Amino acid sequence: MANACVELLISIEAEDIYKKGITHINIGTGKDLTISDLANMIANIVQYSGDITYDKSKPDGVYKKLLDVTRLHEFGWHEKISLKEGIKTAYNWFLKNY
Repeated sequence: MANACVELLISIEAEDIYKKGITHINIGTGKDLTISDLANMIANIVQYSGDITYDKSKPDGVYKKLLDVTRLHEFGWHEKISLKEGIKTAYNWFLKNY
C-alpha cells in the first residue's frame, strides 16, 4: 500500500483527477482470496501442521471482498510483492527479531 501511495503522489496531480470526477482510488491487487485459502497459506509459511477450525455458529460474512482497482492500474501501478511473499518476509523478520 505504501508503494502505491508514494507512486500516486509522485505521478498524479489531485486537481487533474478531481476534474475527471475521481474522488477515490482503491489500492489492492485485484485478486480475491478466501479466508480458508489465506489461513492455509499462512499455515504453510509458518509450517503449522495442526488443524484449522472455523466457528460454524458465526455468519460467513461477505462472499467477495474484492476491490475494483481499475483506476489504480490505469495509473500504471501494480503490486510489486505478492501476498504470499509479503507474509513470508514479515514472518522471517519476526523470527529474526523475536
